[in-house]
Amino acid sequence: MKSFQRNIFGGASVIAFALSPLAASISMAQEDTIIEEIVISGTLGGLQRSSDQKRRSVGFVDGVLQEDLGKFPDANIAEALQRVTGVTIDRNGGEGQFVTVRGFGPSFNTVLVNGRRVASEVGGREFSFDLFPSELISGSQVYKTGIASLQEGGIGATINLSTARPLDQGGFKGVISTRALHDSNSGETTPQIFGLMSNTFADDTMGVLVSASYQERESQLRVLDNRGYNTGDVSSLTANVDNPSGAERFFVPQNIQLGEIEQNRERINLQGVFQWEPSEELSITLDGMYNEFTLESESRFLNTWFSLNDLDNFVLDENGVALSFDQNANGAIEARAENDGRPTETTLFGLNMKWNPSSNFEHGIDISRSTSENTPSGSDTGQSVSGFRSPFSFRNANYDGGSNELPFVELSVPSSEVLNRDNYAFHVAQFGGEPDATEEANVVDASITEFRYDGVFTPDSEGIAEIRFGANISNEQKDVDIVRTDEANIRCFYCGFFVDVPSGLQEQLLFEVTDDLLGANQGGIYDSDGNQLNTFLGNSLALDAAAISSPDVLAARDVALGLPNGTSQTIFESFNGLQGIPQVNGFAVEEDILAFYVDADLEGEVASMPWTMNIGMRWVETTTASTGNRTPLLDITINGQDTTEYNRVLGDVSAAVVTEESTNRFILPSMNLKVDMTDNWIARFGVSQTMARPQLDDLAPRFNIVNTRPNNLVATDGNFQLEPFTSTNLDLGLEYYFDDFSYVAASYFEKRVDNFIVNTTAQETLTIANSDNIVD
Repeated sequence: MKSFQRNIFGGASVIAFALSPLAASISMAQEDTIIEEIVISGTLGGLQRSSDQKRRSVGFVDGVLQEDLGKFPDANIAEALQRVTGVTIDRNGGEGQFVTVRGFGPSFNTVLVNGRRVASEVGGREFSFDLFPSELISGSQVYKTGIASLQEGGIGATINLSTARPLDQGGFKGVISTRALHDSNSGETTPQIFGLMSNTFADDTMGVLVSASYQERESQLRVLDNRGYNTGDVSSLTANVDNPSGAERFFVPQNIQLGEIEQNRERINLQGVFQWEPSEELSITLDGMYNEFTLESESRFLNTWFSLNDLDNFVLDENGVALSFDQNANGAIEARAENDGRPTETTLFGLNMKWNPSSNFEHGIDISRSTSENTPSGSDTGQSVSGFRSPFSFRNANYDGGSNELPFVELSVPSSEVLNRDNYAFHVAQFGGEPDATEEANVVDASITEFRYDGVFTPDSEGIAEIRFGANISNEQKDVDIVRTDEANIRCFYCGFFVDVPSGLQEQLLFEVTDDLLGANQGGIYDSDGNQLNTFLGNSLALDAAAISSPDVLAARDVALGLPNGTSQTIFESFNGLQGIPQVNGFAVEEDILAFYVDADLEGEVASMPWTMNIGMRWVETTTASTGNRTPLLDITINGQDTTEYNRVLGDVSAAVVTEESTNRFILPSMNLKVDMTDNWIARFGVSQTMARPQLDDLAPRFNIVNTRPNNLVATDGNFQLEPFTSTNLDLGLEYYFDDFSYVAASYFEKRVDNFIVNTTAQETLTIANSDNIVD
């Protein structure tokens, strides 16, 4: 799989509010008349401010604002943004994590906090909204059109999250809120606590705000899936085939896995802000945030793996998809326990200064530093598999015409055999992520250092409201390590189901049966403790305990797995456990960005209709240094009885590290026009060019062996010369504000995307030692 580039073409909230006529009848003759200001708060106030924000903006801007201090409309920031038209979210464990805007996924959107980019704990450019509690945010702005003063990087949108400031609150404010969250799947109820205190001093020229948040959630997901399909020409099958529609190709699932995923999430967030305005001309803001997010995930599956060479009695539908087949003796029934960890620490510190030397000029300087670390340990993340071989039958739920009376997989062995611990033997044991899921068990170390200058000139002449200009310098570094047990020979040292689980470990390995997942015919699924199993298997004493140190057993392993005589003995002598270590498919990227911009707000009137136009241009230069490893593949060998995966033999990977550098420059013009046709009708027009940089793992020059399963040999390669996505955008909008705070809006947008990066699959020929014997 390679990355290359080609060209392609690519709501409204309604509320009603009536203002009392009392305000119109106040007598102006009384000098001591007190006019009471009515402040709208709560949900209605948040909707009002969101409506005003949209109405005043020149471009296409939507957003969600807090209902009250410390109270965002939803418990999750991403779920609150889902209220905005054109915004959808991706969920992880039932919570919103990533945001998609106008069909462009998470890596196509720039996310800012108080105008600053924040380092992310994932291996790409996506921003994980589930890291932060919603109480942290006082408001959000979703900029759907390009504006020169905004940081570049978002084709879908630029999303700015604002946090509370003490001088905006005025005086002393305190908030304490508690709630409980009940998850019906897990049956657990967990706490959420938030506290905030803000106060101002010295005649409201100095202010301090501190907040703290703690959240916990325990959730459960139930999963039915597979690891892809084996495919080929129907004519190549030597088994009995019922193919009434004459399909030319067959599609057979590699496996079926059914199980549960239990997740525990914990968030701790601390925030502090200090503001000082020593004079009307100068203001200084110093703020910092520390966020700790921990996700512990435990997956428990019952798997059935199909060996294509041992299948018979196929029944195919009109598309060649297998509705039914029989698996002979080499089929595998497995209990798999997998643990995943996502322990993340994120920090953001910033200093902002604004200076107004005169009524015509304003200068702003912002310096920020953000770091993020995702550091799952090699022992906290991993999987263990045990099982046995048995014949069984596969029946698709649609086999009988869609009555769904049959289970998805019908085993031809009694459920008592599936649930009998004595049948199970060791198979796979490893710490870290799976080889064919390279984004699992990432250790990510990321940082962003940013300097920004923003200037504003307000001329005395009519027609030009403001001229803005500025510069942005930033450095982003991201190191990604893929952590898992070192070699396939170690990970698969126990493969083949030929070493029984010692009796003393049976209760640790298979200690609980959940009865309602496979239906009454199957009885249940094992709940395995992967950490305990891997700790045992990773200890050299486990070899003796399993009697695998016997020369006869080791020789039998060579025969069973089709390995040269003495291979198992060599591995046994050098065996040093299953500890997770960084793999060769990790990568590192460093980006230096330099940008300048200038834009202006123009205003006037035509045919008694006031109009406002924002027009500007942004110049940006990006220099990227990418480091990766082009893994040398010397050989792949048949894994004996286990024909579901080939062993890989690698060359000297330490000498294969490559660093490449590229630079690109772009000019991004933008124009947005707002016309107040009447007091109630507003028309908008926008045209701009925006960009989004390539995914980091696509840039890394690394040749990575992903999958060595029969009929599914997959490797990926990056391309450091990829240029950013660029998009020419057209936006049209019409809004009708039929009440003070109520509106209906319709908009049309078009995006023409150039330099579109796609991942494509193509056949590549690699010379290996036993190319004459590896496949039939």
